[in-house]
Amino acid sequence: MPMGHVVSRAGTLMASTDTLRATITGRGGHAAMPHDCLDPLPIACEIVTALQTYVARQVAVTDPAVLSITKLNAGSAHNVIPSTVEMLGTMRTLSERTREQVRAAFIRMVEGIAAAHGAVGTPTIEEGYPVTVNDERATDLMKACATAIGGEGAYQVMPPMMGAEDFSYVLQKLPGAMAFIGAAPKGVIRVRIPAAQYEDDDR
Repeated sequence: MPMGHVVSRAGTLMASTDTLRATITGRGGHAAMPHDCLDPLPIACEIVTALQTYVARQVAVTDPAVLSITKLNAGSAHNVIPSTVEMLGTMRTLSERTREQVRAAFIRMVEGIAAAHGAVGTPTIEEGYPVTVNDERATDLMKACATAIGGEGAYQVMPPMMGAEDFSYVLQKLPGAMAFIGAAPKGVIRVRIPAAQYEDDDR
């Protein structure tokens, strides 16, 4: 971002974040005899696919969510079917309503899909930061200050982003606002925040 520019918005600025964990417990054994086992790996893969489908088809695009399973941990050898799979991921939402909806879906799908295959799914959700919500009056004051110091165009409005921030706890207790402040000098290549309309010629 250009030096001296301030980028923010009134209302929801950043997402909530929760850590998702699950253990899928089946029955291990020799990979040459899968019929004598209950392989938890394809069950875990089915859960990942179902979660992606859920977000794409049942979460409103106007109140979005991101659910990413980022780690599957299982097995110790090429010829052994493991008895368990550990899943790890993250969930981001822009409202508490969607947060509760997706949390419930995660628990339901982990438990239900595993049970449908005769396995046991054990989900765990570690609550992270809440949604970061800027107070409108505080944001207007920030805009006025940025414009007074940097001139017209120094303040830009950005869309909400799915990153999360612990400053959200402060904004739950006191009216305030958070912003991103540019620090890139002229001539430096930089990444533009989506939808922020910078008008300087050296971007």
